Amino acid sequence: MRKIVIVLSLIFGESIYGQIGRTGGDGVELARFDYTMIPSIGDIELKRTSIAFNFGAKVKKGLLGFGLGYDNNAFYFKSTDAHNLYNDFTNLHTVRMNIVYRRPLKNNWVFNTVFAPMLSSNFAGSITTEDFVFNSLTSFSKRWFKNELNSSLNIGLGFGTLFGSPRLFPLVSYYSEINEKLSFSIGLPRTEVTYRLNDFNSINLNVKPEGLYANNSSDLVLEDGKIYENSKVVYNALKLSLGYNMKFEKNWIASFNLGYIPVSSVTILDNNDINDFNTDDSVFFNVGVSFNINKKSKKR
Repeated sequence: MRKIVIVLSLIFGESIYGQIGRTGGDGVELARFDYTMIPSIGDIELKRTSIAFNFGAKVKKGLLGFGLGYDNNAFYFKSTDAHNLYNDFTNLHTVRMNIVYRRPLKNNWVFNTVFAPMLSSNFAGSITTEDFVFNSLTSFSKRWFKNELNSSLNIGLGFGTLFGSPRLFPLVSYYSEINEKLSFSIGLPRTEVTYRLNDFNSINLNVKPEGLYANNSSDLVLEDGKIYENSKVVYNALKLSLGYNMKFEKNWIASFNLGYIPVSSVTILDNNDINDFNTDDSVFFNVGVSFNINKKSKKR
């Protein structure tokens, strides 16, 4: 029987872009739950609840991993007129499946490829091709060690909803451990500095983009009588946050993040923009809990 191993966290939008190519000091995630609240994106409030599960196995020439995830995004329009017009977007669902393949190459290089199709919709009508979004990435990563400290480089190309509407974008990141307590990652999509206070507690400061793209499977009827089929909501933001992670059991980690969003946008669109909401800067709060497997890297 082949040895089952836990692969890198595959929670789309967070991990397949930000974590592939390196393993953090707390190991890799088997399951995670997250809750995020953004109280004021202009006249809009956003609440997000996420859950994801990940598993994988060794195959003949590498690792094959699978992930399943679900997000519920709730937009609350504070304006009565906006709420009445766009109430179809107040409860959005995203269901994703992630498939990742990692193959070791020569000189500590690794080939990574991820395919992550998802359904993203309010599911108010029948499921159609308009509800499907295809996400993917291909990258090459290299890891090396110096004085028992780990560094890695990841270079690739992604396609998906990281910035809202599906598009191509580059993936470039460099990760390095300065010492046993301090590490950093710089690049796209995530830049982060982490300081480990002890074996159970750490703090981090990070900057990253966030996107959402979802279909309205019911008709959108505006005040002027125009009817739009399969209209979309697009949300994107740049998030800066200060986080605290606490290991409260051998494999359980709780995380708390308080952050600031200097730039964001929320747009309802068909072929063209229907409404581009005025958005302001905002604060946000996030809390999560994950079940991690400690998997130490072998020095080569």
